[in-house]
Amino acid sequence: MPVVKYLCPNGHIHKSIVVFTNSARPTHKCHCGEIGTRQMSGFGVDGQIFFDLMRAEDQLLGKNRQQSFKDSSDVKAWEKENGVVQCTAKEMREYQECATDEAVDQHNTIKREGQEAWFDRGDKEDIQQVTGWNNQQYTRWKEATDEYESTIKNGTVTTETA
Repeated sequence: MPVVKYLCPNGHIHKSIVVFTNSARPTHKCHCGEIGTRQMSGFGVDGQIFFDLMRAEDQLLGKNRQQSFKDSSDVKAWEKENGVVQCTAKEMREYQECATDEAVDQHNTIKREGQEAWFDRGDKEDIQQVTGWNNQQYTRWKEATDEYESTIKNGTVTTETA
């Protein structure tokens, strides 16, 4: 899908997905109030939804696309077999509220601490979820990793040989 990027004088980048590349505007008003100019256009798979849909299709039809559905009774049987249930209105509302809260949190974190802080926070949550580390364990690992990376950048890494 066409992706157009705009750059404002403050260095903010805005990506816009358009239906037709010639429908993209030459400028875009940035969230900081400045006017961003069109920098580049290209095509790409933008966002997680494409990969999620492919994964769902694999789950639904099977890796070799061997599953077929003749009517809604086949779909209902598949849903029952795989434990798939439709979200209730309450669950959908809760999901939307959670997504809205996260978007506000992202905006505020980026505004206060910068985009790098938002990415670091996401990395921290992902690493803790996978490893089961508490904040103290993560902090020790992060400090050691940051120190090592800074020595690489400064060219002071030494290797010992036996």
